[in-house]
Amino acid sequence: MPDTEAAASASRRGLPIPRVSPAVLACAVSRLLDLAEGRQEGHALRVAHVALATTRSLALSREERAGVLFGAVLHDLGAAHAGRVLPREQLGREDQVFQQAPLQLPHVVASRYPPHVGPSVRRALEEHAVAGADLAQRFGAPRQAVAAILGHHEHWDGTGYPQGRRGTDTEPVARIVGMADVVESYLALHGNPLAARQGLNDFLLQQRGNWFDPSLADILIEATRADLFWWDLHATESASLLLAEAGLVDQKPLDLDALEAAAAALAEAVDARTGHLHGYGAAAARLADGIARRAGVDGERARLVYLAGLLHDIGALALSGRLLFKVDVLTVEELEQMQRHPTVARDLLETLPGMGEIARWIGQHHERVDGRGYPDGLEGDALALEARILALADVYCALRSDRPYRRALGRADALDVIRGLSGTHLDPALVHTFLRATDLHEPLSE
Repeated sequence: MPDTEAAASASRRGLPIPRVSPAVLACAVSRLLDLAEGRQEGHALRVAHVALATTRSLALSREERAGVLFGAVLHDLGAAHAGRVLPREQLGREDQVFQQAPLQLPHVVASRYPPHVGPSVRRALEEHAVAGADLAQRFGAPRQAVAAILGHHEHWDGTGYPQGRRGTDTEPVARIVGMADVVESYLALHGNPLAARQGLNDFLLQQRGNWFDPSLADILIEATRADLFWWDLHATESASLLLAEAGLVDQKPLDLDALEAAAAALAEAVDARTGHLHGYGAAAARLADGIARRAGVDGERARLVYLAGLLHDIGALALSGRLLFKVDVLTVEELEQMQRHPTVARDLLETLPGMGEIARWIGQHHERVDGRGYPDGLEGDALALEARILALADVYCALRSDRPYRRALGRADALDVIRGLSGTHLDPALVHTFLRATDLHEPLSE
């Protein structure tokens, strides 16, 4: 069915119709990526502001300018990969690793850690650009953006990583985004905006011809002399300003296939960040889709349940790795932090055009039918059917997966637990449907 015809059909059925452009989605996701690497929210948007300010006097094509924006806001998409690399005692201290990364080389950062930790820190830093470029490609980012992410830690003098490229061997978009990342990190390190502004000129001159392309450094030195540069750097509406600067305000929305592909890439980032088995998010989405269809949800709405399944744990990117990987019982304060992740996801997604209903389902997926769930203590029919489906799919996949505090349960044991949760945690009608659908009982093996 053509997209317009499908959208019309969906509208007649009262379905939510996502109308999200790739750039709007990337800017929204950047807020979570900042938190995933222990940055202050807005870091990636400020990198984009510095990068686009550098491009104003350059004769870049529309594709290159879009690549700069996407590359800047998604430049550390691969930071979530650290969840698969860093030792357990270092998780939750990602800020100590990644905040130093733009300003210091991996071997220097790693040298500050004990011998059993340093190599893993170095590996996490050296691999995150490659992991980020791979995820960005699957996200659907432009080719220029993928190049920018892969090369944003390369240096003009060849001392960077991951490939040690020198000078113009690194693509222009990567040189622009890399310089912007270092500059934003420098500004964040100095805190006081006035002091940072006074010192930035000297810093750019110092790195001109070393880490930075001399011609790009000269352009940025000139750009930072304008008061407007500093005003826009911290503007609350920075995402809309950036979209206008990059010429992407009227970018065509993603069709559902492309949105699912982008969501699948984000699900992989969440899997890496949370330590889930690779493919966990996709398995939960497939299971939710299967349960929805067996429960009589029509195909178009079931596809949106699948999309919600891919995105259901995106709020976990904002959680500290210390909580995600903790073996002991969480404290009351830690439990409250953990229980905020559905709200984080809901608040983020409901800002995206046509995603309000999906945001509501995801925000409710840790509620329980007996009213003892979170974040709002909703019960029974106050919970969307789609949220109850997501809850069942998430619980079953979690039971079948290894967690820091226990090994994965076998199929029979997991199904016994599901039976025991029927009517309290989980919707009994959905549990009955799921138990009869034996072909859905191995979602993680697909």
